[in-house]
Amino acid sequence: MDTQIEICGEYYDKNITELNLLYKNLTDIPTNIKYLTNLQILDLRGNKLAEIKENTFDTLTSLQTLELSNNQLAEIKENTFDTLTSLQTLELSNNKLTEIKENIFDRLINLQNLDLGCNQLTEIKENTFNKLTNLQTLYLDNNQLTEIKENTFNKLTNLQTLYLRGNKLAEIKENTFDRSTSLQTLNLSHNKLTEIKENTFNELANLKKLYLCSNALKEIPANIKYLTNLETLDLSNNKLIEINDDTFDRLTNLQTLDLRNNQLTEIEENTFGRLTNLLFLDLEYNKLTVIKENTFDKLTNLEILHLSYNRLTEIKENTFGRLTNLRDLHLSYNRLTEIKENTFGRLTNLQDLYLSCNGLTEIKEDTFVRLTNLRYLNLSCNCLTEIKENTFDRLTNLQKLHLGYNNLKSLPLTLLNCKRLNTLIYLGNEDIIVDIIIQRFIDRMKNYNNYSLFRDSQNVHSSSIQKSVKESINNLMKDSFTCKKKFIIKTLLTSKLECISSLLSYLDNETYHSTLLLTFYDVFVKVFGRILNSPHKEELIIRLDEEMMESKDKCFIGRITRLVNVLNGFYEDIQITISNNERISAIISSTLHGQNMSDELRDICRAKLKDVGIEDEEIEVWLS
Repeated sequence: MDTQIEICGEYYDKNITELNLLYKNLTDIPTNIKYLTNLQILDLRGNKLAEIKENTFDTLTSLQTLELSNNQLAEIKENTFDTLTSLQTLELSNNKLTEIKENIFDRLINLQNLDLGCNQLTEIKENTFNKLTNLQTLYLDNNQLTEIKENTFNKLTNLQTLYLRGNKLAEIKENTFDRSTSLQTLNLSHNKLTEIKENTFNELANLKKLYLCSNALKEIPANIKYLTNLETLDLSNNKLIEINDDTFDRLTNLQTLDLRNNQLTEIEENTFGRLTNLLFLDLEYNKLTVIKENTFDKLTNLEILHLSYNRLTEIKENTFGRLTNLRDLHLSYNRLTEIKENTFGRLTNLQDLYLSCNGLTEIKEDTFVRLTNLRYLNLSCNCLTEIKENTFDRLTNLQKLHLGYNNLKSLPLTLLNCKRLNTLIYLGNEDIIVDIIIQRFIDRMKNYNNYSLFRDSQNVHSSSIQKSVKESINNLMKDSFTCKKKFIIKTLLTSKLECISSLLSYLDNETYHSTLLLTFYDVFVKVFGRILNSPHKEELIIRLDEEMMESKDKCFIGRITRLVNVLNGFYEDIQITISNNERISAIISSTLHGQNMSDELRDICRAKLKDVGIEDEEIEVWLS
């Protein structure tokens, strides 16, 4: 047992290199750790340590990582870390430290990462970090610092990341970062800065990320023009009123620009003219009333644009014309009453479009026609009274559609073209009547596998539903006529139809077509209504009998086509057009009934084809 060391009731080999004692409710650091002289990682996070006794770490000269965050340390004695010359990472965040003694880190010559965030520090003495020449990351965030002395970071020539977020800094002295030439990330957000002095950032040529959000800046620091390698600039939640049109001219590497929640009323046309690498631009929560037409013309790589929560009353037609890589566009909570037809015409890569909470009264039919990659569309909380029939016709990749809280009375049947739609929200449209086809479509979205769907496999009138048939059915389904099934059957029985037995079986079949999302009965009710209200009622009943007799042994769409064809020629919105090839194929198939072609059957087919006006030459090509 000589090689075993007891710590907190457990035995460890004294040569271990890593010891985890996190969240064990320790009030003192176990004294036996002094025997673990090969220890490289010691994790004491999440305990109840209020102090570190002298000499605790004296023998741990190999230690590289020391985790002391989330304890209750109020003070650290000056010599606590003196022997830890190999230490690279020291975590002291989330304690109760009110001060750091000036020489406490002097022996940590190899330290690379120091976290002092989330304490109660009110000041950092000027020489505190002077010996940490290898330090790369320093967190001082969420303390109560009111100032940073001018020479505090002077010796940190290798510092790459500095967090001063969440303090009470009212100013940054002009030379504070003069020696921090390796700095790549600087976070000064959530302080009380009202201005950045002229030369503050002059030496930060390598800076890539600058966070100045949630201060009280009234203008963008002029010296950001020197930050030519900047990739991220966050100026959100300030008091910016205007942006000079040359402010960002040298920031040609900028990828993310956040100007959200300021007081901007206008953006000059050339403001973003040099930001050709910008991917993300946030202008939400400002007071913009108009976007000049060429404002975004040079942002050809932009992927995300936020313009919600402004006061925009219109979007000019070419505003987004050059944003061919845009994926997300947010225009909610403005004052838009219309969207011009070609506004989104070139946004062929757009995936998410937010237009909620404007005053839109109409969506023109071609508004979304080019948005074939759109996945999410939010039109909720507007003043829409109708959606035109073909508005969503091309949105074949749409997955989520929000139409809630408008004044819609119905939904367009062309929603059925949105094959990938899995979420449709229309609540808050009080007078809406949802067509049975749409309702089935919604039901199928909820639980596709629970429904018996009639799937066509027979090649009649082409493999897909013929366009004219589908359009005629869509027109029929707009009719408001309804009646009880008993009345229909009673009327049919008194009409002494030859097809009655077949017709009754069709009416009882509750399966529905996989594309139409309609049963035979659904369509029959509308056809029946047209027959009853027609001055040619008697003639139409005879045609119904003939068509239904011809529909025997037909597939579902064959029967439906025959049914709708009853009205063909009697109503302008019912037009069944069948190509010669489809007519010929159908006649030959129905004549053969699965038999091989014989001379006798060939003669019958020839006669039938002549009767419908097919030319002799074309007949012989088919029959040969």
